[in-house]
Amino acid sequence: MYICFEGSEGSGKSTQARLLTQYLIEKEYNVLLTKEPGSEHDPVCHKIREVLLHHTGTISNRAELLLFEADRAQHVDEVLLKASRNRYDFAISDRFDASSVAYQIYGRNVVSQEIFDVINNFAKKYFSFDFTFWIDVPPKIGLERGKRLGKSDRFQREDLVFHEKVRKGYKKHFMKLKPKNAWRKIDGTLSIDEVQRIVRGIIKERFM
Repeated sequence: MYICFEGSEGSGKSTQARLLTQYLIEKEYNVLLTKEPGSEHDPVCHKIREVLLHHTGTISNRAELLLFEADRAQHVDEVLLKASRNRYDFAISDRFDASSVAYQIYGRNVVSQEIFDVINNFAKKYFSFDFTFWIDVPPKIGLERGKRLGKSDRFQREDLVFHEKVRKGYKKHFMKLKPKNAWRKIDGTLSIDEVQRIVRGIIKERFM
């Protein structure tokens, strides 16, 4: 089963992906935990992540989008599509293309949905996840969490207006996403334990 966690900065999605992975391993499932950009399971993805998050010079918005899609193409081909062949029961990803919709279409306003869909479908080979958790949190809260943790990448440094656009982008993306039972919005202001309880409940009901 392919499971994805989506959400803006400081939403807690990475923590939830890690906790779910630990839980499933304890239940004796074989689990692959990966992420976008920069899956640690592929060196090309790792190099692209360093540019996207930590390059100190200027990256044009078009180049940024295409770097994310290059990472996605490599991630799909070299990590996700190999998961079943490598006998993983679950592949869990921290981000996928909903993030590109939210950040590049709505946050950056760099491309239309129609053009994005062509580029993105080419990159991901129409790959999709079985279920996606959208951990939603108000941007101000999420950014404050990031500061407390000492995070300061290119996206963390964007202003509040940008992150409000990103949140709106996630909402519009998921409202249009079909089928409706393939995703769930979770309140990211809840405690870590409460969010994980909801996540595990859905996984147990749907996939175990």
